[in-house]
Amino acid sequence: MSFQGLVNSINNIFTEIVALISEIITYNDKKFKKIVELNNYIDSNINHFVSDLSNIIKEIQKSLMEKVSEIDINKLKKDIEIATSTFMGITDDLEILSYNTICKTLNLGEKGATIAYISKEIKKHSDKAKFLLKEVGDNFNKIYEDFTNTLKILDSVQDNFQFIDEDNIKKIENIPIITDVSKLIEYSQFHDIFVQQIAKIEEALSNLDYKDESSYQQGRKLKIFERSVEILNGIKDDIVEILGNIKDELSSYIYNLNSDTQNILSKTVITERIFSETFKESDHLFNIINDISKNINEVSKTLMITQSNILDLKKFSKSFNILIVVTSIEIAKIGNDSLYSLVDSMNKTHNKLQELIEILFSTINIWKQLSDEIDVILEKSRSSYSDYEKMNVDKKINDLVESNNELESQLKELKAIFHRKDYSKLFEQYEKEIKNILIDMIQYFNNELNRINDNITDSIRSSNEFIKGYTENDIYQIKANEEDLSQVEFF
Repeated sequence: MSFQGLVNSINNIFTEIVALISEIITYNDKKFKKIVELNNYIDSNINHFVSDLSNIIKEIQKSLMEKVSEIDINKLKKDIEIATSTFMGITDDLEILSYNTICKTLNLGEKGATIAYISKEIKKHSDKAKFLLKEVGDNFNKIYEDFTNTLKILDSVQDNFQFIDEDNIKKIENIPIITDVSKLIEYSQFHDIFVQQIAKIEEALSNLDYKDESSYQQGRKLKIFERSVEILNGIKDDIVEILGNIKDELSSYIYNLNSDTQNILSKTVITERIFSETFKESDHLFNIINDISKNINEVSKTLMITQSNILDLKKFSKSFNILIVVTSIEIAKIGNDSLYSLVDSMNKTHNKLQELIEILFSTINIWKQLSDEIDVILEKSRSSYSDYEKMNVDKKINDLVESNNELESQLKELKAIFHRKDYSKLFEQYEKEIKNILIDMIQYFNNELNRINDNITDSIRSSNEFIKGYTENDIYQIKANEEDLSQVEFF
């Protein structure tokens, strides 16, 4: 093949290599950049989205826990249980004493009839007190249970958001993007310097007068061909080195691209789970607030019933006190001092009942205050959630899901592109072809150089004209530098 044919061949391969690099850069700009943008969009928005929802729940929980921590609900429950148990014990003793009194008054005939009747009334009052206290105790247990369930609901929801917020999002944040096309962009003009060097040789050859057989022209021709061989050997060494660097960079880019693609695809699986969990929890959040509200409403209703029961106990206490007075008067009329033990027992029961009523009223007030304050917190929570809903939560989720789906689609498309075309193998083929062309070029010039040397006699070689032609002619060799390799204009 002629020198011009070899030049055309190497220029064609340069064009194909640059086209290959340009194709990768184009895919990077059009596909991978969009992938990175989508990836960053999802990272940023899912952080805000999940943390906003999580903060609403944290605020509800914090407000409730602050209220709950102000009182010891277990101690309140225990105090009522102890006071009620003590009162029940005293009323049991009173019932036994009233039975004994009935027995004693049977022998007193008509005088003891009133006392016997009062003793039966004591039994009735005792039963009523026990019934009311049982209702009060059951109601307080229900209040305690409803309130405890409310806290469990909040703990459960917060745990779910903690898992999403702290665990999965950290996994996403710790996946870096390492693919970098900047070095390939620098190499996109790698061929310019070599094209210019070969053009210098072409220019020098075109200025030779091959018909002129003078000593001067023969000296000039020898120098041009020697320098051409020297320059081509330099080009071959330089191009072998730079093609090796480009091949390494290309392999690194494709490896990193594949790693990033795999990592981002893995990330899409995590984000899909986060979307699923967040969507479920955000949709569930309002139901949770309503459930808590229902619990607190139940507590409030039970508190009203319990307050009514305590008021009944208070009325009972007044009636019982009147009964004590009547009993004291009747015993004084009979004049039987042994019956005063009944009055003492009744007084003791009444005093304990008064203490119990005070404890119950105090406790009911604490629960009412707590219930009212929680209701205020819940109302604020509803308002916060309502404000958040106005920010179009469903649309936000849908946007993120669509972005995630688009990201997954783009990644699969990009991966398919690099699977369809083996860029590394293609580049190795180009590299091999360029080396062979340069070897052929050097061989071409060596053959011409040998022919020229064979035609130059010793007398011509020692002539002044030959020496002048040899020394006055040269080819300026262009050297590659970093600036030449960093231009971003495509071939």
